[in-house]
Amino acid sequence: MHQVNGDRQRLVLSLAKDLEKIANTRRKLEDQFALVKQELEEKIARAERELIPQLENLDAQEKVILLEHNLLHNLDAPTSNLPDEILAMVFEAGMVRDSDDRFYFGERVSHVSHRWRCVALSTPCLWAHIWYRPLQVQGYEHEIFEASVGRGSVYLSRSRRVPLDIRIHVVHNSDISPDFLQSIREHIGHCRSLSMIAEHGVSLPSVIEATSYQVAPMLTSLELSIPITDSYSQFSTSFLPHGAPLLRTVHLSGIDYDTAPLWLPALASVTNLRLTNIVIEDSEEYVNFQNALAALQSLSHLELTFEEVASSSPHLSIVLPALRYLHVDFKNCRPSLRTVMTSIHAPTLFCLSLAGFHKKLSLIEPTSVESRLPSLRHVVLVGSVLAALSELESLAMALPKVEQVTYRCDQALPDGLFFQVLKAHMADGGDEDAPEEANKPADQAVWPNLRTIAISALQGPPDVLSLRRIILRLRQAGSSIHTLLLPGSCVDNIAEVLQNVVKIERFIDEWPMPFQCFQ
Repeated sequence: MHQVNGDRQRLVLSLAKDLEKIANTRRKLEDQFALVKQELEEKIARAERELIPQLENLDAQEKVILLEHNLLHNLDAPTSNLPDEILAMVFEAGMVRDSDDRFYFGERVSHVSHRWRCVALSTPCLWAHIWYRPLQVQGYEHEIFEASVGRGSVYLSRSRRVPLDIRIHVVHNSDISPDFLQSIREHIGHCRSLSMIAEHGVSLPSVIEATSYQVAPMLTSLELSIPITDSYSQFSTSFLPHGAPLLRTVHLSGIDYDTAPLWLPALASVTNLRLTNIVIEDSEEYVNFQNALAALQSLSHLELTFEEVASSSPHLSIVLPALRYLHVDFKNCRPSLRTVMTSIHAPTLFCLSLAGFHKKLSLIEPTSVESRLPSLRHVVLVGSVLAALSELESLAMALPKVEQVTYRCDQALPDGLFFQVLKAHMADGGDEDAPEEANKPADQAVWPNLRTIAISALQGPPDVLSLRRIILRLRQAGSSIHTLLLPGSCVDNIAEVLQNVVKIERFIDEWPMPFQCFQ
């Protein structure tokens, strides 16, 4: 028979009593807590009944007082006595079209005061500049493209039917949503300026198709920038097949010229064309490139920036009867410069701008192209002055009737380099110690017809005596030089002193800027 341990039995009974005491204490504390909670809830309820109406009353008083305060404050504002129509005109004048600020100007002025907001919301042109791009959104680590789609919808509703400036910058393929494409389709009909920029790996056919959904009767300027490595896949259908009769200014970057039949018809009326990131890999693409240029008979302003051109490319004649201004950045690429100098026939070309010189690489052949560019009188040399000077004599032989040379410097020139530029217009480089039996006599000017030399940037006013001596030597060498165009800070100090030797005027960059709307 099992024996019961008395001590253990007594311990069990003692522990059971302790548990009962704990349970009784817990019940008392719970009852006490419930009572306190009930009292607090009753107090909170009474406070809500008493205080919330008081707070609501204070809010109402604050609203009335704030409204009166703002009205009185606005009465003292400089614009308080302006009619709404005049204030709207002030807002419109504040819109700088060639600045990124125009994309947010309406939003900013609408947050100044209640009256300004009312006027801004009733002025559609303040909301006519729409920029689709990734935006920083609170709560998100990365920028969100969809945020700009939402903002764009608000702007479109406020802009009504005024002409639109639309800029699109796509970073990821996932940015291109159905809502975004539908928005483009609906509003391309009253778009005035359209810019589409794609980052590497982005496929734009759906966006291009959306912009081609209907006729674009108001479109005057267009920019399309594609990474060179992705250019072959961007056009799957005709671009703007329904027409863009007012399209005059176009910038295309990274375009595959084998796809020209898909986009060239839309450019038929273009007068200002900029082609950048030009890569010509074979003869067939070269022919397509030249044919594309030759088809644009209305061009008056053409800018070309080459990256690579196949050296074996054929040279076809490109006749541009209306061309007045031509800029070529050949990036040390001899075939691209040869394209211009031997292929383009432009009887009305007045000004030729060249960039991409390299002092260790001869790029210009000393062969006259006067018959192809008979009206050319002004040459602009952009970038490194020293590199450009190495090509000066060859350029003078190719273009003998030039009357003005402009050096658009990449940095301000010191006195020594400025004088070197002037001396370079003499066959011996202005070397006073050159022997008389030198191959090119000292009295021979490189450009006998040259009347004006323009310098965009100098470090300071040049030494007057040295400048006078060089100008007289140029005259003795047969130069027709009679005007120097120098930075404004240099003119006042020397113009009067040298007025009997040479005319000195302020430098003004007169190169047309039709593509500034894309900056």
